[in-house]
Amino acid sequence: MEIFPCYLEQAEPGGDFTPGGSLQWLERLPSDTMTLEWNQGASTMRYRPPEPGSYLARWQAGEETFHRYFSAIEDDWIVLRFSTFCDPECEPTFHGTGIAIDNRLPVSQFESDDPLFEKLLSYHRLFGDTIVPGLPDAN
Repeated sequence: MEIFPCYLEQAEPGGDFTPGGSLQWLERLPSDTMTLEWNQGASTMRYRPPEPGSYLARWQAGEETFHRYFSAIEDDWIVLRFSTFCDPECEPTFHGTGIAIDNRLPVSQFESDDPLFEKLLSYHRLFGDTIVPGLPDAN
C-alpha cells in the first residue's frame, strides 16, 4: 500500500495531468509505503495524515491497481465531492487526477447486464467512484 500525501498540493504533472488520463505522473511524487496486517484473509492498516490536504492511496491485488482519494482537513475546511447530477456519467472521468466522482444512474439501469452500470461499477471498484440511484421524477 502506498499513500501519496498532499499529492494535489505538490503535483506538477504538466501535460500528464488530464482528467481522462492515467495516474502515471504519481510516480514522480513522494509516497509513504505502508505494511498491511493480515488476519484471516482480510488486511488492515492505520495511517495518520501528517498535515491537511489531498491524499491518495494506491494498492495492487493481482493484476488490478486500486486508488482511493481521501482528505485530511482543518475544522474550518470542507471536502467537496464532484457529481454528474444530470448525465449518468462524466466523460472524461476524473480518474487521471485521482478524484472520485458521484455518478447518478437511473435506478432502472441498476441491472447486471446494463453496460453503463457495469462500467460505473468498475469505476467504483478501481477508483472509489459512487453510483447514486436516480429516482424517477414524481411529476
